[in-house]
Amino acid sequence: MKIPGVTKKGSYGYISNRRIVTLIRSVVLFALSFSLYFFGLNKYDTNKNLFTIVSVLSFLPASGSFVNFVMFMRAKACSSEQRDEIEKNDHHNACSYYDLFFTSEKKNYPVYHICIRDNTVIGLIDKRVDPAAIEKHIKDLLSADGYKEVTVKAFDDTGKYTERLSSLSGREPENEKLTHGIIDTLFSISLS
Repeated sequence: MKIPGVTKKGSYGYISNRRIVTLIRSVVLFALSFSLYFFGLNKYDTNKNLFTIVSVLSFLPASGSFVNFVMFMRAKACSSEQRDEIEKNDHHNACSYYDLFFTSEKKNYPVYHICIRDNTVIGLIDKRVDPAAIEKHIKDLLSADGYKEVTVKAFDDTGKYTERLSSLSGREPENEKLTHGIIDTLFSISLS
């Protein structure tokens, strides 16, 4: 079921959309938490009531939502120029995704576009990200999920990426189950 106004993960504009959605969700959750607190304070003239406990506990999901909002504000999205260049070179488009953001203990990795064909994963990344570091990060995560024989290549140059994308997307996937398993893993480990 598609919710109007909500961009699906992997679609162009996902990060921009999630910034808005997480901001609205955070404001609503904080407003609810404060409302519960002040309702209990007004009704009982003291903090020592059940509404205070419920209010304090409701700050947990509100805070989690706000942290998610902050992460989306830090995430970089694919530009429209990059998207246009990618779309010219992506022929089959079926296993192509935009705006994924991977996190690790030490670094964050914005991936503007990613394409998966069988056991090959290629991605367009920000120029400030070390390609070797993100390749290792993704390979390690895929390996931990059982995808050990996967080739991962990250490009920080749009021209080189679109050349490789054109050659990769010119062929049909041979093992769709493998391709979809890899993208499911990548979706589950990226910011959502």
